[in-house]
Amino acid sequence: MITDRAVPNIFMSHNNWEVNVLKCKKRNEKMPLQVSLEKIISRVIWKTKISQADFFSRSQFRYMVEARQFYFKLARDNTKASLKEIGSMVLHGNHANVLYGIKQVETVPSLKDKYYKLFKEFT
Repeated sequence: MITDRAVPNIFMSHNNWEVNVLKCKKRNEKMPLQVSLEKIISRVIWKTKISQADFFSRSQFRYMVEARQFYFKLARDNTKASLKEIGSMVLHGNHANVLYGIKQVETVPSLKDKYYKLFKEFT
């Protein structure tokens, strides 16, 4: 589950993406549209400490499914991408998977808590 890999450069403390997130949070706005789905995927993989292969696999282990659901929620809240576009980034995702994953993060207390702990800079 946990892999030993270097932290990608986009996650350095002074990168533009995190600065934009903090500025938008202060103004109570959504993140700017230039945040790509690929960056969100990288962020989720880094924060949840799973491998990229695990994230994109068809496996249904809980930690992998939760990471995908966190991606769905972040992508929906922080981009204008359609459900189909969000789901297509995950090999087996479609609009129904995206809607279900978002609903799970919003309604299941344990998932909601874990989401807000890992991604508090977005909320």
